[in-house]
Amino acid sequence: IEELSLYLKSLSNSLKCPCLVYNKAIFSTDNLPLKFYINSFDETSSILKFNDNFDFNFKAKTVNQIDVLSISVDTIFTENALKKIDILKIDVQGAELLALKGAFNTLKYTDLVLIETSLRPMY
Repeated sequence: IEELSLYLKSLSNSLKCPCLVYNKAIFSTDNLPLKFYINSFDETSSILKFNDNFDFNFKAKTVNQIDVLSISVDTIFTENALKKIDILKIDVQGAELLALKGAFNTLKYTDLVLIETSLRPMY
C-alpha cells in the first residue's frame, strides 16, 4: 500500500512482482467518506491533518483537500481473490494502525509486513 504511484512503480520493478494500485484511502472499514489532505510536499499527504506543533525540517502545508472513500486491506485481498501475500508494504502517512485494523484476516496469509512510520507525531 503506497500513497504515491511513482514509488509504487519503482517498488514493483525492484521486487519484480505485481503490485496493486487503489485510489481509495486505506482504512479500517469500507466505504467511509474521508477527507484526504493534499500537502505541498507530496510525501506528507494523508487522511490525517498535520500536527500543528510538529517542527518540520521542510516547508510543507496543506494546499487542498478532497473527498475519498475508504477501503480496507481485507476488502482488497478478497476483491482480488488473493491467496497469499509475500510482502505487504504499508506507507499511509500516519494511518498505519488504521490500515492494520482493516487487515485482520489478510495478515493470516501474509509472510512479511513492512510498515513505514515516524517516531515523531507529524499528524
